[in-house]
Order: sequence, then structure tokens, then C-alpha cells
Amino acid sequence: MNNHGIGALRVRGYIDQLGEALNVAGWAWFEEAPQQRLEIEFLINGTPAGRVVAEVYRKDVAEAGIGDGHYGFDWPLVLPLLELHGAPNITLSAREVKTGQPLSNSLDFTPSELATRLAALPVTAELPRRLAALRAATHLTPEDPWPAKALADVLRDAGRTDEAAIVLRQLLAQHKRFWHAHVMLGHLARAAGERTAALSWFEQAAELAPGDVWRWLDISEELRALDRFEDAKTALQRAEEIKSDFWAVALGRGYCARAQAEHEAARRYFEDAIRLAPTELAPRIGLIEELRDAGMLDDARTAAKALLEAYPGSMPLLLSLAYTERQAGCAEEAARFFGAALAQEPENPTLLAELARQEYRLGRQQESNAHLIRALELSPGHTDAVTQLASQALTVGDAAQAYEIYRAAAAIKPGELAFRFGMLDTQAWQGRMQDALMGLQAMEREYGATPQLQSWRITLLRRTGQMDEALHAARTATAAAPQQFWLWVERFQTELLAGSDAMLQKSLLGIPATTRAERAVKRRCIGALAESLWQTEAALKHYEDAAQLYPNDVSLQEALARIQLMRFNLPGARAHLRRQYELMAADRRLRRESLNISQSLLGQIIHEYALDEDMAESWPALSGLSPFERVAPLATLVREAPDSTAAAAALLLALRQAEKLDFIPEPGDAMLIPRLITAFWDQPDVPADVEAMMQSWRTCNPGHEWRRFDTARAQDYLAAKFPGPVLGAFQRVREVPQKADIFRLAVLVAEGGVYADADDRCLRPLDNLVPHGANLVLPQEEFGCAGNHFLAAAPGHPVLQAALRTVAAAINRGDNEIPWLLSGPGLLTRVLAQHLTERGVNAGLPPGLVLLDRRELGRSVAGGCFATYKVFHMRHRKRIDAAALRQNA
Repeated sequence: MNNHGIGALRVRGYIDQLGEALNVAGWAWFEEAPQQRLEIEFLINGTPAGRVVAEVYRKDVAEAGIGDGHYGFDWPLVLPLLELHGAPNITLSAREVKTGQPLSNSLDFTPSELATRLAALPVTAELPRRLAALRAATHLTPEDPWPAKALADVLRDAGRTDEAAIVLRQLLAQHKRFWHAHVMLGHLARAAGERTAALSWFEQAAELAPGDVWRWLDISEELRALDRFEDAKTALQRAEEIKSDFWAVALGRGYCARAQAEHEAARRYFEDAIRLAPTELAPRIGLIEELRDAGMLDDARTAAKALLEAYPGSMPLLLSLAYTERQAGCAEEAARFFGAALAQEPENPTLLAELARQEYRLGRQQESNAHLIRALELSPGHTDAVTQLASQALTVGDAAQAYEIYRAAAAIKPGELAFRFGMLDTQAWQGRMQDALMGLQAMEREYGATPQLQSWRITLLRRTGQMDEALHAARTATAAAPQQFWLWVERFQTELLAGSDAMLQKSLLGIPATTRAERAVKRRCIGALAESLWQTEAALKHYEDAAQLYPNDVSLQEALARIQLMRFNLPGARAHLRRQYELMAADRRLRRESLNISQSLLGQIIHEYALDEDMAESWPALSGLSPFERVAPLATLVREAPDSTAAAAALLLALRQAEKLDFIPEPGDAMLIPRLITAFWDQPDVPADVEAMMQSWRTCNPGHEWRRFDTARAQDYLAAKFPGPVLGAFQRVREVPQKADIFRLAVLVAEGGVYADADDRCLRPLDNLVPHGANLVLPQEEFGCAGNHFLAAAPGHPVLQAALRTVAAAINRGDNEIPWLLSGPGLLTRVLAQHLTERGVNAGLPPGLVLLDRRELGRSVAGGCFATYKVFHMRHRKRIDAAALRQNA
């Protein structure tokens, strides 16, 4: 080769094309210096845009006799630079860097031509390049709305929905009648759960394209989601007028009927849709889901499996089978189908979260957490995954960790209300109730008093015993949103605890249950009302009906066990308690608690009842009698077996059901119970939330003296008043609740007055609850037993004296029954029943004795309120929030 100077060399080269991947391809060389590899600079309308070395081997160049063929280039077009050019045409040219010599040709495009090429970039391209291409196409042809629509599509599919919405709104600012943007904004709002906003977008689209049948189908779906069923049917009729005998219209009518629990009509519509479109999958899946919702799980399973053979690997069918098996309680099968769905979309965070839930229920904690962590890697703010992890932290009592989980998620997705409320809820679990309520108020100012926020407010208030505020919030919320199912359930729960009979009935009638799960919850509420009225047979029927609709409700199984115990059906009680423990197994394993039902309070009581042979022999005959007829034989059993908790509880229950518990004041109608309130907390320092509940007694009863004892002061008191067996028993027991049990009896025997547990909140002055002429006031609670969390007594009442003697003797001789039986409600129930039988039960209660119905007490005292010290003892929590019911459903 001749050694020419660089300036004498002549560039030969050519720009071949703008390739499918938007790379500028061509070749360039120095014929006089073939060993050199040239650096080529590319220009867009004369402006430098990038460089590349022409060194790629090209077979066609080599075969043309051009050196060794290593002169090719393939330069990726710098797409953002296209947005800087506003010229009528776009020219892509190239030149050799050192000599500045241009290649022999250029590529010329009109904006429309180049935009078409940009929009056609294959979907296999990396996401940033696809987005850049579509943004450039949008810029080049502002008169064409479709590139912007395509850009929004890609953003949506990438999970960047907020950016997609911005692009669409900008598009509508230029193309106001481009109804496709309205449709897409509607679908984005639907996916975000903003059904009212979605409806508005779809209605705008229908106004612009009234002859498009799908627009009316979209409108119908949103109206149905908003429980506006008649309007939804009207929209479907409009769709029918546009396109008669259309399968999608029949499908929509099926969904409407299903939502209104019109199962026969729903099946008929789904079958019509199948007839009109035998190859469409959606109507067949609709029919399967209807069968599942109607409780025909075997039929739903059979139909889905048969269809899966025809459509192997169908994601909707796999999910339908997974949910069917979950509803049927077949956890392994549900996990298998969720796993099969995940195998098709291994990076789907929603499927990962669903499988995680199933693995958790099966006790496979490690696998469950692995799925949740992977879901959060793919979608850091995935609501279900975050909520599951936080719930697990709460399950083991670690509210601080749960708070941090929600806080981190809220930083990623600040607009997700579930995360923000999760932070407030976990603040409440940590005893920071005022912080939680203030945070909720801030959310209400920001978003308005939405049904979801009001539901959370009611839950927080009720959980901490602020019943007046909870009732006001519940009644206001249901008046504002009468179709919101969970608001009505929250209201019912609150009215059941502290509301009037009329308001309780109104709240029950107001529950707008439509789905199978909602009907199960409503039936459970009816059972709870019957149980609160001591109507055990009616409660049993309603609970069993609810279990038929939804057999996997944990709290429902507990209710059934409780009712069966009250009926002395011990095998039935055990069966339901075992089922409850099966459903709770994952949570109990996480807390490292036993799965043996005998380790629970209810299991211990069942065991205690089972040891009562006399009661077991007598009950078959007693069960056929009316409550009034049962009183006398039960009184005989109590006299013959004074240590029988079962007989004592059955007697008190029969007296309640026979309406023989009317209060008769002692002669003279004097106030016999001193105006003295006593509280107990084992440590000198009282937690702030407990102190607030104790303060309620002083606030509501300014005319009463109030005092609090800790363990040391209580021991000094007993040493002065009861220096013998009572003091010895107090010193001997280790559990704080048992010390409190002994002390409350002793202080009331010695001085009388009122005793209230530390987790009881006073709602009304005690004068409403403790009448003149009363010498002993105590509540009647679960199983018909006497409660001891609230007691009011004249000094030296014989029932409390007997209870104090009995518990002191039992503890000092080494009895080791559970506290409920030894020193708590079980003890008080036995002693009270003996007291009544000694004085004769035919006339009812002796003068001066008040046995409060639990709902009567609930209007004045909120018992068993949540407090921080209970976080690690959540098994003692008696109330079931509607939020917990919602999670089960």
C-alpha cells in the first residue's frame, strides 16, 4: 500500500438503511489505506449526533471485493435528539471524522415517515428505547394522536400508570375528541379502584363514540361495581340496541344478576352468552364463577377442569380453579393451581402474593416469605405483599416492625391509602391512639370522608372503647354511603356492643349483602344478635347457615364452638374448635403456640365440662325442656355438685332465658354500694393508654372516690385486712391476672364499692348502672357465666365472701386449674349459682342482686378494650373487627 497523507485519502462508503431496531447501518473505508478502521460521525439535519468505528465484518462488502470486509457500522439512532428538531424533514447523514468527508448518500424522511418507523420498533426492544422511540414519534407528529396513545400503552404495561395518565391527559389537551384516550384513562382508573372516575371517563368516551358497543359495556361494568344495578342494566340495554344478540351483553347481564345474588338468572345469562359465542372463554368462566359463588363447588371444579383440557394453561381457568379450591378449604390444591399460574408468569407479583398466602396457610413460612420478597423486588409497593408481611409482624405482636413495613411502602407509593392506614393502625397497636386518630383526620382532610376512611375510623374508635364516638361515626357513615357493605357491618359490630335495640335492628336490616361471602357475614351477624339475646338455638342455626356459605371463617368456627358448649354438645364444640385451630394453624405456628385445642381457654372449659359426669347424664333429658322447666332440675344439680361449673353456668343461662333475673331492690331503696372505685395495675407506672381508660372512671364519676393499687400496695392492704390464707394465696400465685382476681374480691369484701379492670373504659356515670337498693352488681357474659371484670358490691356480700374463701383455699392447697376456672368467671359462676339455690330460684334473684345483661353493661362500660400490653397476648382479644371479617372473606 502507498503511504499517502491523511488529507489525500478518499472515503468510500454508503448508508444502507435505518434498520428495524432503529440502527443506522452502512460501511466506510479508505481504499488507499484498507487496514485503517474509520471513525464515522452521524448527523441529524446537520447536527452531530454520535460516532462509531466502522469495523464490523460484512460478508456482502467482502464479496464485493472491498478489502477484508471489516468496514461495517451499525449505529443506534439517538432517539431523544429527534425531539430537538422541528424541520419539515429529517436527514440522517454521516462523515469520516478526521477528514470530514461525507459518505456518498443520506437518508431522508418526512416526520410522518420517521414517526411510523419509530412506532414500529419491535416489542422485544428494551423498554427505555421503546419509550424514547414513541416519545420522539409523538413529538414529530403532534397532529397524530396514535403515537402518544402507543406511548401510554407501553407505560401502562410497564406498571408506570401515573406517567401513562399524564401522557393521555396531554394528548386530550390537543385532541379533545380522541375518545380512545378517554377509554384508556377509564381502564387506568378501574385498575386503581377509582370506579367513579372510571365511569366518568367511559361516559365521556361514549358521548364521543355513541355507536361503539364496548363503551356501553364499560359503563355497565362500572355502574355494577358502584352497586347501581338498574343503571347498569340500562347501559346494557343501550348496548343491545347497538348490537343485538351480542354475547358480551348477555355476559354483562349475568354479572349483574350474580352481583344481586340472582343465581338462577345469572346462570341463564351466562348460558346465553355461551350459546351466542361458543368459542369465547369469558362466558364459560363467568358460569364457573357463578357456580362457585352459589356454593356449587364440585360443579365449578368439574366444569373448570373440563375446560382446562380444551384450553390447557389458560390463566383465567387456573386462577378460577385456585380460588375454587381455596373456598373449598383445599389448601394444597389451591397452592398447586396458583403455582401453575405462576409458572406461566413467573414475574407476576400478584400471583406471587397469592401463592405466598397459600403457602403461609399450609405452614410453609419460608416459601411464603420468599414469594413475598420476590413480589416486592418486582413491584416494591405491591399492596398485597406489603400487607401480608405487615400482618405477619402483627401476628407475633411486633407492631413496631409492622409500622416500619408500612412506612417504607408508603414512601414508595405515597398515594396508597392502605399503607397510610396501616401506619395509623400499627401506631394504635403501639398505644399511640391519638397519633393514629390525628393521622386519620389528616387523611380525611386530604381525601374527604370516604367510606374506607370512615370504616377505619369506626374500627379504631371501637377497638379502644370510645363507643359514643364510634356509634356517631358509624351512623353518619352509613347514612352517607348506604350501599357500602363493610360500613354497615362495622356499624352492626358497634351497635351490638353499645347501641340501642332499635339501632341494632336498623343496622342489621341495612347490611346490603349480595355476594356469597357477604351473605355469610350477614348471616353471622344475625347469629351474633341471637346469641346476644341468649337465643342459643336460633344462633346455632344462623351460624351453621353462615358456615355453609363460608366454611373458612375463623371467628365463625369459634362462635359455633361457643354455642355448642352452651348447649352442652361437647363433641360439636370440640369439632368446631378443632376446625378453628386448623384455620389458625399458620398464625399459631408463627407465634410458636400449640395447635392442641386443650391449650386454649375454650378447650379447657370443654375439658372441664366433659369431666362432669352428672351433668352429662342429665343433659339429654334437660335439653328437651323449656328454659323455665330446666331451672328446678339444674338447681338440684348445683346443690348436689357445687363444684360443677357446667351446672352453674347452665342454671344462670336458663334463668336468663326464662326471664327470671329481674332486679328486686332491698327494702328502703338506699344506696348500699359505697361511692368508691378501685383499680389494679401491677406496676407503679401505668402505660398512657391504660391511664386514659382509668381516667374515664374519674371523669364520668366525679362524686366517687377513685384509687389504684399496684402489687406492693395490694399486698400491704391484704396484710392489714386479710393476713391469713388470703394474703398467702396472693403471694403464692405468679400470674398477674390471678393476683388481680384475689385482690378485687378482698377489697370489695372489706370495703365494698366498684372494681373495674384496667382495660375497661367507663362511658356513663355509674348511677345509670348501680341502682339504689342493690347490694351486688355483676355482669352475665359468655356461656351464661358471671363476669368479674366489673363488679359493684356492698361490703361483706356473702357471694364475694364465699368466692374469696374458695379461691384462697384452692390456691393454698396447690390447685392448678386455669385462672378462668380457679379464680375468675368460673369461680364466681359456681359461687353465685350456689347462693341462688340456697335461697331458692323459683322466685328469681334475691333482693339487691343485679345480674347485668352484657349489652346493658356495654352501654355504660366498654370492657376488654385494646391496650398496648395485650399485643403479645392477642388471644385474649374478644372482639372481631369487621376489618378482620373482611380479610377472612
